[in-house]
Order: sequence, then structure tokens, then C-alpha cells
Amino acid sequence: MSWSIENALDAFPKYRQQWDDLNAATGDHILLDSRFVHPLLEKDRSAKQPVLLATFKSMSEPAMLLLKKTGIGSWSLFQPSQQPIGMVLFSPSANASEKVEDLLYSLPGLGLVLGITQQDPDHTFFQQRDTRSNREFIRYIQTGRIMLTKDFEYYWNDRPQDLRDNNARRRRKLERQGVECKLEELRLPGQMTEGIRNYSRMEQSGWKFRSGTAVGDQDPQGTFYRKILELFCERGEGAIYQLLFNGNPVASQICITRGGMVISLKIAYDEQFRSAAPGFLLQEEIIRHLYKNSDMRLMEFYGRVTEGWTKKWTDEIRTMFHVNFYRNVQVRSGIHFLKSILTRKKGTLLGES
Repeated sequence: MSWSIENALDAFPKYRQQWDDLNAATGDHILLDSRFVHPLLEKDRSAKQPVLLATFKSMSEPAMLLLKKTGIGSWSLFQPSQQPIGMVLFSPSANASEKVEDLLYSLPGLGLVLGITQQDPDHTFFQQRDTRSNREFIRYIQTGRIMLTKDFEYYWNDRPQDLRDNNARRRRKLERQGVECKLEELRLPGQMTEGIRNYSRMEQSGWKFRSGTAVGDQDPQGTFYRKILELFCERGEGAIYQLLFNGNPVASQICITRGGMVISLKIAYDEQFRSAAPGFLLQEEIIRHLYKNSDMRLMEFYGRVTEGWTKKWTDEIRTMFHVNFYRNVQVRSGIHFLKSILTRKKGTLLGES
């Protein structure tokens, strides 16, 4: 058996069922579902560097990866900013690391290094205890999740005092001002257009608009989120949660759910209500709501841990990682040597300026 390399945009539709079958056999992670993956490929359609689909066609040990060339002899998983984890799938019986090493020799041109990016230690085919010299494990970020154990009161009493006091104070102030604070859950495919329109309005009211990264109602990001939500809502696996002040949305969170796991993809709030911290109020309401649903067991943030947000909500932290596979140990040494030379030269130039 050998690896097949094809243009992903053209090939993925015909392999879509095989991709989903392989995902289902290895944990059925919703972020690796084709309903999430294919819209990412569509969003990347106009990019100069094409995404490639690498397929190991074996009845007993199939494997599939989405790749992009990142330099001379350098390759990495296709990793758009909207995807928190690496898009790679291996049969449970396969030796994933050996298969990746084989893939290096099948890539177009000379494959020197292949980066397997953004691996969740709870959902990965690669073991960090692997110490072979042509493999390099690199810390990526710490990410957090909320384990929905016991009940909400137990969870809430275990959170920082300032979070509980501040949210209570904000609610009392809203009540004095005659503002009704309510959680709204949108779950129907037909509600997603309006939901993304509201979300976009909120992001465009704040710093993300000023930095040029805000989701637009009709831009590629907005189109992507609307598309995946419509697809997942058809299966009861998508939701937009909105916090309403007197019936008007002031904060919004985009989520997808499967197997008792809720993944928070995006959160935004209307900056004109900044003093009321609607994002914090919304998060509390969502967690309270999830505790009432006995099918839910955890909420994933899949983002960099921060003191001012993640650690307010959870103490459950783990470290994601990348792993680089080099053609051999000599290539690894050579690449690191070149990087050190370039780093020194850059430092010298900065010192001269």
C-alpha cells in the first residue's frame, strides 16, 4: 500500500464518507466531521497554495490528512484559524508516526519536514513519550474545559469569589435599571442567518473590527460559520446562544455539540454594553443551562488559557502540542542550524538599526 496525494478541493467530496467513517472509528470528534472540514476547504478556495488530501488506501489501516506546503521541502497540516485541532485521521490499529514518516517520501518534490499541528492530548494519534531523534514535540498552548460534574451550585461555589460577586452585582444593577436579562438558544437551521448577523454586529462593534479580524455577515468567515451551523443544526448539533437585554441580543456564543461535549467556537458582545460585561453573564447562563441537560458532560474552550477569562471558569487545563517529523536526524539538525543562523542575523540587524 502507498500514499495517494490529490488536490483536496477536488478530491474531498468523493472521499467524504470514508473520512467520516474513519473519524467515527476513532472518537467521532465533531471538529473532524466533514460538515466542518469541507466548508473550511471551500473557504480556502482562493488561496495561492492548494490544500492536498493525502490518503493511505488500506482496508485494515486507512489514513487521511489535509496538508499544505509551507516552504522548500517543508509541509504542515492545513490549519486555518477557524479549526482548533489538526485535521488528521488514522485507523486505530495503525502506527501513525510510522505512517507519517512514509508520507514524507511520497510528498511532491523532496519532503524534509512535516508538521502535525495543534494536537489535543485527549484526541491524538501521537504519543508525546515518543523520543525518536527525527521527531520533535513542541508545546503549543494550554487550553481549558469545564467538566459538568455534580450540579451547577457546586460548580459555581467553586469559582473565584470575584467572578461570582461581579456577576451578581451586574445583575442587581440591571434589575434596578429595569433590564430583563435572558438566555436565548437558537437551534434551528433557519435561525442561523439571523444569529450570525447578530454575532457579526457585535464583533464589528469592538476591537476585532478595529484589528480587521471581525466576522462579517457576508464575508468568508461569516459564510463559513453560517454554513457549518446550518449543517450541524440539521442534526441537532449546532447552537447559537444569545444573551438578551429586554429582548435585544447583546452577547452571542457559537457552539457545536456531540457526544456530551459542547465546543465554544466564538463569543462576542456588544461594546456599548461593556460596563455590564454581557460576555460574562452569557457564559454563566450557558453553563447553568448545560447543567440542566443531563446529556452534557463537558464544555471545551479550545483556546489559549487566560487569567481574565479561562481561569475564571475552570481549573481543568491541559497542554496542546505540535509534532514535527523530519526525513532523518541529519535534516533535523540542519534545519535547526539554519534557524539559529537566521535568528542571530536578525538579532544583529535589529541591533544595528
